[in-house]
Formats: sequence, structure tokens, C-alpha cells
Amino acid sequence: MTEQYELAPLTNFVWDGTRFELPRIGAIQRLDLPIHLEKFKKILSEVEIQRLSACPFWLVFRPSAESNLQPAAILFVFQFLLWLVVPTRTQIEFRFISTDGADPTLANRAFRILDQFHWLEKIVQERVSTGHLEEIRRYTDNLLWIVTSSERLLNSLQLTYSGITSLMWQARFICFSATMEGLLTYSSEPGIAKRLAGSFACLVDRDPERRLRLYHEFRRLYDIRSDIAHGRANHLKQPEKNIEELIAYENLVRLLWKSILAEPTTARELEKTDNHRRTFIQSLMEGFHPPEN
Repeated sequence: MTEQYELAPLTNFVWDGTRFELPRIGAIQRLDLPIHLEKFKKILSEVEIQRLSACPFWLVFRPSAESNLQPAAILFVFQFLLWLVVPTRTQIEFRFISTDGADPTLANRAFRILDQFHWLEKIVQERVSTGHLEEIRRYTDNLLWIVTSSERLLNSLQLTYSGITSLMWQARFICFSATMEGLLTYSSEPGIAKRLAGSFACLVDRDPERRLRLYHEFRRLYDIRSDIAHGRANHLKQPEKNIEELIAYENLVRLLWKSILAEPTTARELEKTDNHRRTFIQSLMEGFHPPEN
């Protein structure tokens, strides 16, 4: 039986290594020789052919018959983890299929990927380190569990994806807020902002002083979400300030996802019913006393 290889060019991916294995995802591989993609002129423009032919790094993987992960899901998992660990300008704009080996030159099919992750320029890092890739590897198993086996957390992951791929700062802000609510909510009673802030602070940190700072930061940023959602965003007229607040909020989303993916128990407890969530989160909040208002 012919083995099928999936190959995705990592444009703008800068790293000093040559090959890095990501179990259950694939391998980041440096290709030093020029890649000839003229056969795909019906799909790629001349500019795209030139750019991809010079692209040094590709993600290479083989779909497994035993896995229920589609190639698009594998590419999403990789891009999400890269966004989580080290924001860069890396894009995956195409994927190629080869039945003749792990060489893009041998590919016989190509697909354009329409949805793209949009990075916030102020926090972009120019290079990826091997340490970053090792951190990505640590989170992989738990993220794959969410993608293949969860429902509640998968919904929040999809909301995060919608935020990352949005070009509109307000839409991005709302999607990240919905992510927070989806990951932390355990009650429909009044007082959701205070409840979410306490849950967030105690999930991501154990130090009392840092918890209090995180609590106040969450409340402040969540209030911006309320202004956007309830028609009071007309006073948010400073573009630079709006992006700064979005960056701060996005960093809180990263912090929360890292806390969830770092520990298998956390993801599985948050996947359960509201009552289970309440018990789990309140056990983390023991000894933490947020302000009354």
C-alpha cells in the first residue's frame, strides 16, 4: 500500500535547527534544496511559487488509518500551539500531498488554506527556539485529547480559533471573552464577571498576591468586553490603546490555555458538568478572598 505524505510549507518560520519531531503531529523539517512547484501553476500564482520554492521549513506528516485526526486538524493543532507558545509571523497557506515520498517536489496534489492566523505585530517574535518547540511538544497530548474526545473544551477551542483568525479587534475581543466563559463558567447566577475572574486567577496561579493582580486585570479587561457587547464601545476611539488592551487580553487567554494543557487532570475536570466544575474550581479557590465588588 502506498504511503501518503502531507507537506505544509511554514512561511516566515525562522529556526536554527534542521528537524524536530512532534509526536502525533509530524516533523518540522528543513529542506535545503530548491523546491520545484511549477506543476501547480493552476493553483499557485508565480509569486507564490517563488515564495514556497524558497521556503526552508515544512511540516511533514503521514495521516494514520488508526487516528481520527484529519490533516486539517493536525495543521490547526500545530498552528494553535505555535500561537500559544511563541507568536510569530508563521503562516500555513497551502498543504501538499505526495504518494511518492516526503519531498514536496514529488507532491501530486495541492490545497489552498483560506483561514489564516493573524498575529498582533507588537508581540511578534522573529525567531522560534528549540525550547519553544519542546514546550509545544509538552502540550500536544492534552490538546489532541480536547480535539478528539471533548465537547465543552472543544467549543472553547473553536472560539479561540475564531478570535485568532479575525482581523477585527472587537470581534477578536468577543471571541476571547466567549472562550473564557466557555472554559470557566459553572453557574448562570448573577455575578459572572467576579466569578470568572476568581476562577481564572486561581486556575493559573497559586501565589496569593499574583492571584489578586490577575483577578483585577481580568475584571478590567472583561469590562471592555461588556462595553463592546452592550453597545458602549463608541468611546473606545484610541486604536493604539485598543490593540494594547487586546494584547493584554490575548495573553490572559494564552495563560489560561497553558494552565489547562499543562495538566491532564485540569482539562478533564473542566470538561465535566457545571456541578463538577464548581467543586473543582472552588477547591482551587480555597483561601482566596476576592474583593466584594
